[in-house]
Amino acid sequence: MKYDISDELAKLRAVKSIREIMGTEGTLAGKYWTEFSKAVPKEHDFCSRIDQYRKAMGSGDMVNTMLNYGYSLLESECLRAINSVGLGSYFLHEMTPSKNSLAYDFQEPFRFLVDLAIISLVESGTMESKDFIRTENYNLRLKPTGARKIVNEFSNMLNKKVSYQVKKVPGVMLFF
Repeated sequence: MKYDISDELAKLRAVKSIREIMGTEGTLAGKYWTEFSKAVPKEHDFCSRIDQYRKAMGSGDMVNTMLNYGYSLLESECLRAINSVGLGSYFLHEMTPSKNSLAYDFQEPFRFLVDLAIISLVESGTMESKDFIRTENYNLRLKPTGARKIVNEFSNMLNKKVSYQVKKVPGVMLFF
């Protein structure tokens, strides 16, 4: 099933508050993760990310563990960029002063790079069960071997050359 997002786009054009923006963002996220899950082979037992946002729990499956780690890498890149120009680290998603809200907002347009890196690792069979460890709380964590694989794939995504006006230029690293 393909999702029609025209209703959400219309809502975004008419929003009057940050709360409305965040509500529409949540609706679109649900649709995105439903489609994303279709790209993950069933044997990976990928649990929806939407359920994870509603519960304060650690990751229980390999794909979510990899996504969590990848997003933390992206967050650190965004924080580095924010700090390099002297900005504060909070904005739209500010919930508490201890959160890096501006970094969360800044990473939104680049999350797809993490998603692509993780899908690439899943499709290539690069990640193995020996790259993970189950904690006493039944959460799944990366071992150093798995973390290195994700760092390498994410770095490859950041450093890919893209075509722009008939030239090959560094991609996302232009922003960082």
